[in-house]
Amino acid sequence: MLPSVLETLSRHKTPIVAIVAGQGLAMIGVAVGTRIVTEYASAATFGTAKLVIGLIVFPMSLLIYPFSQFCMREYHDEAQAGNQARFLGFARRAQLGLAAGVAAMFVLGLLAYRAFQGEPSVFTCVAAGLLFIGEAALTLERSMMITMSRQVAASVVVALQHWGAPLLAVAALVWVGDSAASLVSAQALALCLLAAGAVALGGRESRAAADRSSADSARWLRGATSFVFPMLGMGVFGWVSSVGDRYIIGAELDVAEVGRYSALYGLVATPMAALGTMTARFLAPRFYSSAARAEAQRQRWLRWKMAGMGALVAVAALAFVALFGELAVSLLLAEEYRSGARPLLAWLVAGNGFLVISYAYETEAVARKTTAVLTLAPGLAAVTNVLVNLALIPRMGTLGAGVATCVGYAVYLATMIVVLERRRGTAAEGAAV
Repeated sequence: MLPSVLETLSRHKTPIVAIVAGQGLAMIGVAVGTRIVTEYASAATFGTAKLVIGLIVFPMSLLIYPFSQFCMREYHDEAQAGNQARFLGFARRAQLGLAAGVAAMFVLGLLAYRAFQGEPSVFTCVAAGLLFIGEAALTLERSMMITMSRQVAASVVVALQHWGAPLLAVAALVWVGDSAASLVSAQALALCLLAAGAVALGGRESRAAADRSSADSARWLRGATSFVFPMLGMGVFGWVSSVGDRYIIGAELDVAEVGRYSALYGLVATPMAALGTMTARFLAPRFYSSAARAEAQRQRWLRWKMAGMGALVAVAALAFVALFGELAVSLLLAEEYRSGARPLLAWLVAGNGFLVISYAYETEAVARKTTAVLTLAPGLAAVTNVLVNLALIPRMGTLGAGVATCVGYAVYLATMIVVLERRRGTAAEGAAV
């Protein structure tokens, strides 16, 4: 086993180094960015901005992320037929059109809400729409870089995203003042600039895709619809599990508590996701390629490798919290944000540990195009998460949200394992017959 791992590391040294460097810089950017932003933004301002951005995450989870996953998987099928350049052109046009349409409706919805409540400002509403478009374009470009194994370019994008947004946010807070509009507009500017750079970086593929076939486009749209539609539930339920607790906290407590909770959650979730993604970024393209060639044994090996690495990340994060949790809170959060942070850490780390392990099973479901499971598992997790939040937040405050996060993601992972194991057993019995 060890010689095989060492041989793999040696053979793929450049992409592995790029992934580790990019994710490492991203984690440092999150730590530094959170520290400096929380020094200049009050907890109430930070909480308000996170509530607005949380609304943006909903349509992203519902449509943009699933479509990007479809593009990552379908690219390998089209590469088998030598049609990947035209498919990439289609993917960019479809993603941009989808993002622009959703952003327009989103901005109108925010403006309608503002007409009754007086908040957020018009500037914040428009900035939120631009943020959505930038995030959508950047998500596709980053996803396609990963699936094409262009790991150096993807790592540059990831690192710049996690450094550029907080630095621009601090500049906006200093120049414009402590407001949610400053935070949202700074992030929108950072994502739009980075998305434009990523598109330019992938310009050679878009130029090769000038030939547009309506027949191909119709086929890809049908494929995307059948792929994405079962994942709509995943978008809804995934949003509830990852962001919904902030709105319950805001309703039961106050917006400043939302800010404190969101800052700590970001410090935990983003680095753990970055560590888990190191393995996923390297192995996912191989998983999709193996699925396109129906290599069942190789898929099984890749799944266990991804799940094992996710478990290592979870255990290492829990050990870090046990040893250095207090120090991390004091170093990475401004004083206003430290209230109640220490008890939350272990629950948030454990919950995100379950989520990181589940990346292996999510990748398998996408690779096999069995996306219905990506509605069932998040659905059960979301219902569990909401019920535990409603029961515990009024009694325990934000600590209750941390417990709900842990329980919800544990249910998510368990459901994914059970359902996919049953489907594999059914498929094996069918093959034997």
